[in-house]
Amino acid sequence: MFGGQKSRDHFEMETELNLARAHQYWNDEVAGSNALLTRFKRLTFRVPHYKTDRALQEEYEAKLAAKTLPVMPGAPQAVPSK
Repeated sequence: MFGGQKSRDHFEMETELNLARAHQYWNDEVAGSNALLTRFKRLTFRVPHYKTDRALQEEYEAKLAAKTLPVMPGAPQAVPSK
């Protein structure tokens, strides 16, 4: 599902928010639509909450240093509530 460990780490900084966004985008843009047009739209126009890899990594490192990550490396995996 993730392109690599960094992608997963960045996703898990805000798992519930990211899952809510995924469901919203699926329902509003993807379900029942033309896949090529949807892909072109998102390759051309970024979502309003877009962050660069660098910005995400800086946020991750700050939270790691402060020990405020919801899923700390080496700790048990947290399962988001439904």
